[in-house]
Amino acid sequence: PKKIDEIIIKETDELIKKFGDERRTQIIDEDLSITKAEEEIIKEDILLLINNKGLAKSFPLNTSIEKILKNKDEVGKIILTNTQDKLLTYSQSGKMYTIPVSEFYGTNKYLESTIILDKNDQLKDVLTYKNKKYILCLTKFGLGKKLKIDDVISNRKSGIQIIKLKDNDNLVRVLAVNDEPIIIFTKNGFALGIKDQIPIQGRSSSGVRLIKLSQNDNVFNISVVNKNYVNLEI
Repeated sequence: PKKIDEIIIKETDELIKKFGDERRTQIIDEDLSITKAEEEIIKEDILLLINNKGLAKSFPLNTSIEKILKNKDEVGKIILTNTQDKLLTYSQSGKMYTIPVSEFYGTNKYLESTIILDKNDQLKDVLTYKNKKYILCLTKFGLGKKLKIDDVISNRKSGIQIIKLKDNDNLVRVLAVNDEPIIIFTKNGFALGIKDQIPIQGRSSSGVRLIKLSQNDNVFNISVVNKNYVNLEI
């Protein structure tokens, strides 16, 4: 082997002497790292409109509501957020998706185009979670639970399952909360207030029964109760 190595080295030297020329490229000692401005979108507070078709549009913070809603078809939710924040959106099958707000900065984009939504599944709503400790889930059949915020945030475009649903049940509403009391509303017009008695569970659990429903009734909505008002979104 040593003799073979010597032969290879000798032949290589001969090829360099016969065919070699000066280097045609230049090596420059230069810092090619991406600057922070290039790597990240500028931190900026914005208004994000998400219409009833799931199309998200961003607007500068000083944009008037009249301008944002100038098109009558643009009825939906307006969120005050930041370009470096993240949103949570969830589906009726119990999946949670985390979407960076930067996905919608300076462009119009459907929520579904930023994630991988299962066939026949449907997105229910979008929420922010800044300064919140928990996610509160409630199903059509009255089962609910709290999860820690960190347990539901994920970079997976296919989302993560945050509640185990029983047959024919589906996720009605998810709220970002701390320790506020809530009110549960049913389709038949009943309401039930609950203080901070909802257990904190993992993603694989089905939750506990929060409200006993009569026949042909189901949960319609939930709302956080503050000192002076009830925050009810339909």
